[in-house]
Amino acid sequence: MSAQDSGNDSDYDRARARGEVVTTFYRLLTSGLIMFKAAFDAVGNLLKAIGDGIERGSRLIGDLALKVVEEAFLFCRDWLRSLRPRRKVRQTQLTQDPSDANPIQALPLIPEVSFALRQAEGDEETAKLFELKAQIKISEARQVAKLAEDRARSYQALQLDNSAVSALYFPSGLRYSGDLHDGQADGHGILQDQNSTIFRGQLSGNKINGLGHYSKAGQKSYEGQFSQNEYHGLGQLRTKEYQFIGQFAYGKIVGFGVLFHLGTASEWVKHVGQFMNAEADGYGIRIYRDGQIHRGEFRKDEPHGYGVRESEGAAPRAGRWNGEYCEEF
Repeated sequence: MSAQDSGNDSDYDRARARGEVVTTFYRLLTSGLIMFKAAFDAVGNLLKAIGDGIERGSRLIGDLALKVVEEAFLFCRDWLRSLRPRRKVRQTQLTQDPSDANPIQALPLIPEVSFALRQAEGDEETAKLFELKAQIKISEARQVAKLAEDRARSYQALQLDNSAVSALYFPSGLRYSGDLHDGQADGHGILQDQNSTIFRGQLSGNKINGLGHYSKAGQKSYEGQFSQNEYHGLGQLRTKEYQFIGQFAYGKIVGFGVLFHLGTASEWVKHVGQFMNAEADGYGIRIYRDGQIHRGEFRKDEPHGYGVRESEGAAPRAGRWNGEYCEEF
């Protein structure tokens, strides 16, 4: 073999060795990338599993607490009702003073007014029960909102804020950070506009569904249940003018609940009973700013129908009402 052939073989061996080194390097690099992706996917799945476990646990605890509160409320109501007749008899036997009696009971009420009073008291108890249920849902919504915010921050900490894994932009200008499924907001996350976070909670199919917290800076806030981007179920709505705790349907106050007037523009401060489109509609009890109490029927947020108005230092007025006018019987 000549010296030239030997030199060619040596160059070939060196080139081959370099090729093997490069190939081995790329294989190791590819394996490392695959392992990194697998670790990243495992972290994402772990975070989601932890969140789902917390959600299921809080929902189970909330449902159990709701059942306990409801049973306790019904037990206390029945127990108090059982004490009423006994207390009246005892009071009459001890004092024999007609002034100790309830002034409404002393009135010669016609059957229509008596029926309206019974309905108002029954609907008051129902509304308070729904208020208790709503308080539990509000508490659950706050937990879900906190979980959604933590989930969004976890994605940001993993530097995924601008990737298709955790961020989504809507034509309306809203920006979503949180869980995605098939390219849609699905799970826990937050919605933000240019200035602030407006929603924290549960979404599915790019819509707000489930529990969460919505706020519009300086105008209103809502905590509770949602369906298809609307208040639906039990929750609490607070505006500059009023605060309502109770039932909602398709974005409107519909059903039983308690409404508090927060300003001084209204003559009354609290209403307990039935509502339709944020107005008292049905039987209920209203407390006025000057201490008066009205029990009976309401229509379009005004006394309308049979009822009784109590005023401090004056005899109750019973009859058929139309606004503030009463046809007394």
